[in-house]
Amino acid sequence: MQTENKLRIQNYFAFQKKKWREKREKRRAERAARKAERAAKRAENKKSSDKQ
Repeated sequence: MQTENKLRIQNYFAFQKKKWREKREKRRAERAARKAERAAKRAENKKSSDKQ
C-alpha cells in the first residue's frame, strides 16, 4: 500500500512538473513575442523620427 501511494505521489508530481513546464514555456514564448513586437514598433518609431 505504501509503495503504491508513493508511486501515485511521484506520478502526480511528474505530471504537475510537465504541466508547469508547458505553462512556463508558453509564457516565455508570449513574452518573447511581445518583446519582438515592441522592438519592431521602436524601430519603426525611430525610422519615422529620423526622417523629420
